[in-house]
Amino acid sequence: MLVSPYLSPESRSICLDHDIAYLDLVGNAHLAFDHVYIDRAVADRPKSETRALRSIFAPKAAAILRVLLRDPARAWRVADLAEAANASLGHVSNVRKALLAREWIEERKDGIVLAQPGALLRTWREEYRKPAGRRSSRYTLLHGEELSGRLSRTLNAESDRPRAIMSSHSAAQWFAPFVRSGTHSFYADEPGARMLMEALKLTRAEKGANVSVTIPRDESLFDDATEPAPGILCASPIVTYLDLWVGDDRDREAAEHLASKCFPWL
Repeated sequence: MLVSPYLSPESRSICLDHDIAYLDLVGNAHLAFDHVYIDRAVADRPKSETRALRSIFAPKAAAILRVLLRDPARAWRVADLAEAANASLGHVSNVRKALLAREWIEERKDGIVLAQPGALLRTWREEYRKPAGRRSSRYTLLHGEELSGRLSRTLNAESDRPRAIMSSHSAAQWFAPFVRSGTHSFYADEPGARMLMEALKLTRAEKGANVSVTIPRDESLFDDATEPAPGILCASPIVTYLDLWVGDDRDREAAEHLASKCFPWL
């Protein structure tokens, strides 16, 4: 039997997989012997755990997590991971320690590798908040091939030009088509938002808006943009999945469909 001040959902799952009884001081318990069966899970968790998770999923750390989840089977040296995520060596080392403590990664001779990508992403989606930033709603008359053509000539994720990429349902349609949304969604920087205004002939719309543009504070969202078709730049499948997961019921269904196509390990 394992007794601990606090056992995370992942730790409890590992105990169950190995038929180990457990009890923590928060109130989680699984005891099965003779004629006794107790299985209890509580939503509460220590403040220290809440602070730790917020740190792991903060924007700078999230950029590192997205790189890891892009190819869960790949082993990473700290220096290579820092370069890929545009992060400092110190920050990557801190994230590495936090992930090791939760057994979400393991160390090998050739570097660190995700041991439980599913557990990592499931925890992340419960803590996730959509990127902070300024959002605006607009209207365009463009649709169909004309709209797609304009976008393929306009979207860009490189830092040397205005940045604009598809997000939410608009991105998901290119990864795993599900139910079309009546709104075209984008992440853009300030110049990119102006570029979309001109290219898509956007107008202000207090009602009936069909375009949503978010200028995020976290510009690392552009760094791991994906190009599912020539000229079509989208937020990464991980960001798209998380954005949909925290939406309404239809959004979550789209997230689950996306996961079934893109994340076989979830």
